Amino acid sequence: MRLAVLALGILSGHMADAAVIKTLSADPVSPPQIWTVPCTHSLEGEIVAGDAARLQAELDRLPGQDHDDRNFVLCLTSPGGNLAEGLKIGEIIRANWMATYVPQRASCLSACAVAFMHGRVAFWEYWMNLRVIHPTAVLGFHAPRLDLPPMDGAVPAPMVDAAYASAISTIAALAKAASGSVNDSRVPLIPLSLLEAMLSTPPDGFVYVDTLHKAFLWDIEIHPAGLVYPADFDPQVAEYDLCLNADYETRTQSGGRRGWPTLTRDEVDLFRSSVFPPPADLPAGYSFVTVSDLNTIGCGILFDSETGFLVVRQYLDASFETQVSLPAVYLFSPQTRIRDLWPAP
Repeated sequence: MRLAVLALGILSGHMADAAVIKTLSADPVSPPQIWTVPCTHSLEGEIVAGDAARLQAELDRLPGQDHDDRNFVLCLTSPGGNLAEGLKIGEIIRANWMATYVPQRASCLSACAVAFMHGRVAFWEYWMNLRVIHPTAVLGFHAPRLDLPPMDGAVPAPMVDAAYASAISTIAALAKAASGSVNDSRVPLIPLSLLEAMLSTPPDGFVYVDTLHKAFLWDIEIHPAGLVYPADFDPQVAEYDLCLNADYETRTQSGGRRGWPTLTRDEVDLFRSSVFPPPADLPAGYSFVTVSDLNTIGCGILFDSETGFLVVRQYLDASFETQVSLPAVYLFSPQTRIRDLWPAP
């Protein structure tokens, strides 16, 4: 018992200050404004034990609202901290229908990034993930740390066992978030491919969401305002990139029918040289492109000026498969660096 008390004293002796949690607006955000993620709440600073309870207390002060209009936006700036507490914060985010956003030039790392992945909103019968980063923001993940107190000589076995059990418990909680279908976004809170990347990254390093491939694969949106074209943007290639990138949404975590390729102008010219008639059920106003492979992948494409999204109708050998609405960044190669979508300083 004395050893356990001593260990707790060492573990808590260097506890950081709690994160600063604020309510910026008590008004929920309705569509389409929610896609611009205006901050209604903020969390800044290192995440420590008790921060989840403080966030819940802040939300409990809000006036009661129905499920359909209780959508808020939590803006996150944090170097990380207690990963178990980050998971608790994530559960509160999820339960209270909060979108998450990492603002311009902010960082959200480790425990903060795990909490961030719980962002979701609900409108009527539709539930969807909504976690957004600014192109200049930094979002980074890594494996749980085995926390042991600094001691001279060997660390007592009970301390090692307790730290190991804590790490395994945290991994189990991450796996739980990765295992279920949670909403209409088709992607779990923490996709299995992200969990794999996290557990493959040592605690002293980070896997960053730095390319569109990672953002698309893990269902993370890029803040839409103020974006610029990547330097190598080719409008002739863009429709074909969009057609294949739609697989990120419609064939989630599958690798897509052609993987995640970087299309070349020569490939696109070859696709364009084979003319396929539009399907009979393609609505008026849609353009139509095809990618020749083992099968013919076709996409009807329409820009919806009311929402600002691109509507993609997918066909396989002229048979309709599904339809999805995507933001404009899906016009770009998956290998595009997210930072390249923002003007140079």
